[in-house]
Amino acid sequence: MKGSPHERNNRAALKDGLRKVVDLCVESRIKLEALESVLKEINPLLHERYLGEVEVVKERKASALKQALTASLKAELTQS
Repeated sequence: MKGSPHERNNRAALKDGLRKVVDLCVESRIKLEALESVLKEINPLLHERYLGEVEVVKERKASALKQALTASLKAELTQS
């Protein structure tokens, strides 16, 4: 690897941190899927409502991301 020992240590710490974040995301996803499965068995109507809410949240997040990216791009273009 290139760079000073300090840079290598920083890269290693970053990779370790990212690996931990990914592990936590996977673990959370597994737990959510298990809870969703239980909800589907216990109350199918509530499960359908839950799925609808998940879609609404996804759409809101996608819209917010699109707005943020558009604003960032406009700002970048204005500076050029």
